[in-house]
Amino acid sequence: MAGAAIANHLYKPGFLWPKSKADVWYLLRALKNYRGDLLRARKFASVGTCDGWTLAQVALAFVLSNDKVGTAMFSTTRLHHLEENIAACELDVPDLLARQIRSL
Repeated sequence: MAGAAIANHLYKPGFLWPKSKADVWYLLRALKNYRGDLLRARKFASVGTCDGWTLAQVALAFVLSNDKVGTAMFSTTRLHHLEENIAACELDVPDLLARQIRSL
């Protein structure tokens, strides 16, 4: 089981530069609870994506591509994020992108 399979979006470009009140809340929560993870996640901000995929879908599909992972847990408060995450369960991460992620 993979908990926090999309890593609280800590790798998201622009995460450190909030654009809304919600973004400020997420940043403050990350600084309080996940400071070390936030610093480690910054190296993933440059990871590529696939046409039509969100970064969250790349992260979730990558986690699910691990043969040792049978379940990936995430949380969301937005319906469109839930729909994106469900769609990611059917995606296969291209080998080149998977190698790029593993190399970080």
